[in-house]
Amino acid sequence: MTLSDHALAHRGVPAKCAGGFEFMTDLRFADCLWATVIRSPHPSAVVAAIDIAGLLSRDGVEAVFTWADVPKTKYNPALSPPDRRLVQGRDKLLLTRFPRHVGDGIGVVVARTAEQAREAAANAKVEWREKPAVLTLDEAIAASRILGSVAFGDESARDIVRSADVVVEGRYEFAAAQHNCLEPHACAATARQPVGLEIWTNSQCPSEVRRQVAGILGLPETVVRVRKIDEGGGFGAKQDLFEEALIGWLALRLGRSVRLTYTRPEELTAGRVRAAGRIDVALGFDQYGRLLGSKMSAVLDSGAYASHTPHVLSCMPGHVVAVYPRARHWYTGVAVVTNTTPAGAYRGYGVAEANFAVEQGIDSAAARLGLDPIEIRMRNVVRGSDGRGVADCLGKLAGALVPPVAQPADPSGKLRSGRGIAIAAKHSVAAGDGSDVSTAIVTLQPGPAILLVTGTCDSGTGSSRALAQIVAAELGVPCEAVLVREGDTAAGLCDIGSTAQRSVFVGGEAARQAARLARADIVRASGAAGHVTFRWPYLLDASGRRVADLADLALGHASAIGGRASVRAPGRGASYCALAVDVLVDSATGQIRVTRAVAAVDSGTVIDVTGARGQVLGGIVQGIGLACFDEWLPGPSGAGPGSVFAHGAPGPLDAPATTVLFCEPRPGSRPHGLGELPVVPVAAAVANAVTAATGVRCTRTPMRPAQVWTGLRLGLRSVA
Repeated sequence: MTLSDHALAHRGVPAKCAGGFEFMTDLRFADCLWATVIRSPHPSAVVAAIDIAGLLSRDGVEAVFTWADVPKTKYNPALSPPDRRLVQGRDKLLLTRFPRHVGDGIGVVVARTAEQAREAAANAKVEWREKPAVLTLDEAIAASRILGSVAFGDESARDIVRSADVVVEGRYEFAAAQHNCLEPHACAATARQPVGLEIWTNSQCPSEVRRQVAGILGLPETVVRVRKIDEGGGFGAKQDLFEEALIGWLALRLGRSVRLTYTRPEELTAGRVRAAGRIDVALGFDQYGRLLGSKMSAVLDSGAYASHTPHVLSCMPGHVVAVYPRARHWYTGVAVVTNTTPAGAYRGYGVAEANFAVEQGIDSAAARLGLDPIEIRMRNVVRGSDGRGVADCLGKLAGALVPPVAQPADPSGKLRSGRGIAIAAKHSVAAGDGSDVSTAIVTLQPGPAILLVTGTCDSGTGSSRALAQIVAAELGVPCEAVLVREGDTAAGLCDIGSTAQRSVFVGGEAARQAARLARADIVRASGAAGHVTFRWPYLLDASGRRVADLADLALGHASAIGGRASVRAPGRGASYCALAVDVLVDSATGQIRVTRAVAAVDSGTVIDVTGARGQVLGGIVQGIGLACFDEWLPGPSGAGPGSVFAHGAPGPLDAPATTVLFCEPRPGSRPHGLGELPVVPVAAAVANAVTAATGVRCTRTPMRPAQVWTGLRLGLRSVA
């Protein structure tokens, strides 16, 4: 094991670009069996019988199990600290006789190769008894299929809105969307003697996987080891338990290593989607454009199982409360159950959906009052304290905006241009009650090297490099000297993983404090007196003389030299963004093209500027996908589109010229999260730009050409 093997370059940017990076699906396991789940082709049914003997007679098949064989523990697959809402949603089994959606698992085939397992599962002879299926929000409401409801805020907001000088109302809808990660879900498991289980997974939350697997299988957490392998994309898609517990049970039952990888069709039906839904919004303003109150009512489609939806429902109004705190807000929401693919976590966690409605309402009020879109927002955001970041972002955005880039001559007169503005806030911690804790250990290693062991983990966002930079800066050593070990529950450090843009916000502070303690311990171990500095790989005194060789120092001590720190999240810190986009709309077809984007971001102290800029750019492109393309629609059978191309996803040609501006950190500010924020304001900004270009207000995402074309042809001011 050398420094070059595990330096931060191993995070893989060059290898990923060259196609040589090893993800979970690329790993090799000796003497390993393959598993494939037998899935329901019906959205609602009962299994009358399965031809087990026929499956066992197929070439390569080693074992077949059904719902009757596996543990019967009900669980909620959401990989998030358990709270009341998620605990009440324990409605899923490893396998079921009563499938609730197309793709629900009823059995599992284990074979010598992946092809043999998949072919056997695809050809399983099953006798079905179909049942009526509920596939839409309105059907679910009519059938009283209510998963849960919430109501909070200030009820007086309803009267305030009703009596305001200017009232803006609207219903906004959003389709379900798939994450379309580069790599589908994958996992493997091995039984360890005398009693133990080791699991490899591309999950975002390894410690939560361990907790869930141990609970479902009735094992102590101490005998379950989970190792996170770099995944090809997360975006919340891998923040659920998929087949880890099932594969773990198979490994224990068969005494062999077993692995499973979803095919792309499985990912689209047995994976998770962003919940479809709608939100009714009413905003009340005075004659000066000051927002006095908001009233919001949301309905979310949880799909067949609860997963994250009860929590997402509660998080939806987070934007309006954080950005417009002087107004009074009242929010109600309900989640329903249908026979469609379950909804889970998705980048933005419900906040982007509400933002799409509220920020269009702000623009509508500005138009009625004759105010500039930036000006009306500046009149409503709070300057000072935590909310200062919104004003900073708006000011920086306004200073950077230039006239839209001139477009090629359009003799047909079909192209219409427009600019849209939206602002956003996103909290950085999943649990604001102080239960979010991260631990880090920083030690001096032979080589020499500095080893950071962290309880958080990178989901492709670059947080590992940011943590390494924090440690390097605290010690005064090159970033390349810092190795990062993460995502392994055997390290003894567990937190909730990569979720709610918390990795740098919480894990980074733990790394910083551990590095500070490690520095003091290294100096103590060297025996140096007075001021010392690190000049890698040596320790120098005030005169520049070498007082210690760090490699020798590490080898010469039987016990580790370093420091350990645990940090509790200091509340739910928020990050802010102001976004402007320019669009071209083809009035003959309704086609929208985003040509330019300018984003001003306040996320506190930026540790890795390149990585942070990449997060913003990626979030904007993903947001354009949600605004214009991404749509998962259940067909008559309850199944969604069979391919990524049918679903719709942005490509390189959809990425606009983008400028990213970071606000100067406020005195004493720390990094806040950034991973989820950039996607939040995009759909609203695009919708506002379309309105500026055409006069048509789009109230449903994705804003596909037919919606815009219909509004233009029929002269509608608002179109869903």
